[in-house]
Amino acid sequence: MTFDISIMPAEEVDLDAAGQLIYDSIHGLAHTHYSDEQIKAWAPEPYAGDRAKQRFADQLFFIASDPEGMAALMTLTQEHYLDFAYAHPRTKGRGAASQTYATLETFAEAQGVKSITSDVSFVARPFFEKRGYKVLKRQFPIANGVELTNFNVRKDLI
Repeated sequence: MTFDISIMPAEEVDLDAAGQLIYDSIHGLAHTHYSDEQIKAWAPEPYAGDRAKQRFADQLFFIASDPEGMAALMTLTQEHYLDFAYAHPRTKGRGAASQTYATLETFAEAQGVKSITSDVSFVARPFFEKRGYKVLKRQFPIANGVELTNFNVRKDLI
């Protein structure tokens, strides 16, 4: 399936819809690697309103859409950090995340970005390793008083 891909600054994105997609993705896809307690701590509620504006400020959004709405999103900061990378559970295995990432990487290369870094979950790690990212370290961030596990990754583009 082909998704419509858009690139836009945070000010032009429906931030509440983006926040809901992130929430739905975590709650719908992370159970294979994280406990209910960890998932609730990681995403207790969707980003919305002023909280979304603050969290997504100064990020460039790469969004895949289908007839049902946002299918996947990824964001890139000015420091070339891939901050958010999520796909809606309805699109699992349909290529929404792959197409979104391909657009992000092509854009970054065209801008002369030398490398992209991110902190990715157990769920996302295979996706990024398949695309050439190397794990730099395992991390144990605390979210709302609960320890999670993620991985700091990097891909050199040039």
